[in-house]
Amino acid sequence: MKKYICGCVRIVSKAEPMIFRMKKCLLREQVNVIRYCTEECIRQQSGIGSVYNMLNAYDWADWQRDGDDKLKPITVEFITHFGMLVEPFQNIGGIRRIPISIGYEVRQADRLPERLNSLIEAYYDGRLIPDHHSFNGDISKNEVRVCTDCGKDYSAHTNFAQTSEDVFYFEYEMIHPFADGNGRSGKILYNYLLDKMDDPKMPPNFFGSSNP
Repeated sequence: MKKYICGCVRIVSKAEPMIFRMKKCLLREQVNVIRYCTEECIRQQSGIGSVYNMLNAYDWADWQRDGDDKLKPITVEFITHFGMLVEPFQNIGGIRRIPISIGYEVRQADRLPERLNSLIEAYYDGRLIPDHHSFNGDISKNEVRVCTDCGKDYSAHTNFAQTSEDVFYFEYEMIHPFADGNGRSGKILYNYLLDKMDDPKMPPNFFGSSNP
């Protein structure tokens, strides 16, 4: 039985912002997850159907536990599968094989599985260590934010990272392994690694936008 989506949620209106009518039997944890996924899909402007898909992926990830009810380590296959659940149509082929454009930047598709695997290994080996740099510039005024330590733009490294999970999320978004749904899948991964599946939190806003 699905933990978060089995008959518990109904979209009321497509014309209005996403509104959910929840059964009284919903647990607080379920409400937290439904709200989290809904707010994320609104930020991404990914459509009403994407809420169901994100909840489905979230639910699948939360069931990946061992006999001691501990979350299993992630793998490239794990990421590929739930990335396809997050965006079933755009990601039907799994990890992307073509370049994609993000704003004015083109992300190439070379060695994506290997890059993901290296990131996963670095995380579990304890090699994702946050760096702490200070930055000038005001994002709200569209000023370029430059590191006062090394002179690089803020996106050159994990300027807001406090934990290895923060670093993982930043690097995952920089890899951008899927044609679509990278923000949604990245936020599920972030909470999976934090073991906060019942009380999800937003990662740091690394990219200085309304959509962290």
